[in-house]
Amino acid sequence: MRTIAVFNQKGGCGKTTTTIHLAACLAEAGKRTLIVDLDAQAHATMGCNVKMTDVECSTFDCLVDREDGCAPLSLADIAWEVLPQLFLAPGSIMLSAVEQRLSGAARREERLREALTRAAAVYEWAVIDCGPAMSLLSVNAVRAADTVLIPAETGYFCLQSVERARDTVNLVAQRTGHRPRVVVVPTMYDPRTKSDRAAYRQMRTQFAAELSETTVRFNAKLKEAAAAGSPITEFFPGCRGHKDYQALAQELMADTFAIQLEAAQASAQVTAVAESAAISQLTEELLGPQTAVDGVQFVARAPGAKRVQLAGNFNGWNPEAGSMWHDEGDGHTWRLKLPLGQGRYEYRLVIDGRWVADPANPNSVQNEFGEFNSLLEVVKPEMAAVGAQ
Repeated sequence: MRTIAVFNQKGGCGKTTTTIHLAACLAEAGKRTLIVDLDAQAHATMGCNVKMTDVECSTFDCLVDREDGCAPLSLADIAWEVLPQLFLAPGSIMLSAVEQRLSGAARREERLREALTRAAAVYEWAVIDCGPAMSLLSVNAVRAADTVLIPAETGYFCLQSVERARDTVNLVAQRTGHRPRVVVVPTMYDPRTKSDRAAYRQMRTQFAAELSETTVRFNAKLKEAAAAGSPITEFFPGCRGHKDYQALAQELMADTFAIQLEAAQASAQVTAVAESAAISQLTEELLGPQTAVDGVQFVARAPGAKRVQLAGNFNGWNPEAGSMWHDEGDGHTWRLKLPLGQGRYEYRLVIDGRWVADPANPNSVQNEFGEFNSLLEVVKPEMAAVGAQ
């Protein structure tokens, strides 16, 4: 399920308008879409013509445990059908008590993400309407989203509001380890005014990497639709505002493949790290002398060593005749293969001039100096078979 959080700490920038009309255009495109009203003022709920007096359960009940000790409700259980393919999880004034109810609770910033995960089989898209404040609800929304949409009206204060919203996303990313995409959407743009044109040019310069291709132009029909409690797809289809939000929906739907690719790459990276750890563990388990048909492979671990040598009765105890080597990029594991036949061999490792027994070989014998040499007995396969008989 794609999850879009519509977030900006500044009020009056078109968050709720964008939430409702974007979700309606996604539904119009055949995507089963859920509006999640996460604002205690419940403007998205009222904008979908749902009366607060008729709301018995809200998103509050999906985030906190119930008083009877039961788990939170499912978003699908509280959803209202607004239009074909468009559903609403209503908000309520009770959302203002979420921070208090979840005070000290474990994983409290994960509550919305977990609720959306439980509803992922029911909806293809979720669009979250956030309140105009930095709160636990906003942290939940950013944590749950794969994309944070920052609506910014093309006015004097728009640049500052976008900077604050982007800083908030970065702060949540540092805290939770989850970094969603950020898309800045210019809203209520009126090219007839000099100030709007100047602000729009500055946005293009300052937020070039995050700015959407779509610009939502000023259109009175969008405000009229909100006042009537009707998405623009139903209130006045074909108007300029409808076309702009259709274009934004198409742009976000086109990003789906890139989002999925990034998620797959992140998963592959985690898998690669796990495989590397497994290989490292396997390598450690295979340290010491390994007998093969064509000789013996000696493997030793010496982190930080500049030189590792092998000295034994097979090379006259001459370290220079047993210089080991390591793979490029791995200065910890050293190897040397010798064509040793059947016999009993004593040896020691020489690590940067220091003689030590092989810690990976449990077999040893005391030498004439009172120290211990590592012991290796090589038995040819056919001789081992004879002994077994």
